[in-house]
Amino acid sequence: MPAEGAMLTRIRVPETAPTEMQ
Repeated sequence: MPAEGAMLTRIRVPETAPTEMQ
């Protein structure tokens, strides 16, 4: 389940890469 891992990592460290989401 790579999709779940990527989602958890994105929500787990959203402050670390705020520019990537924006």
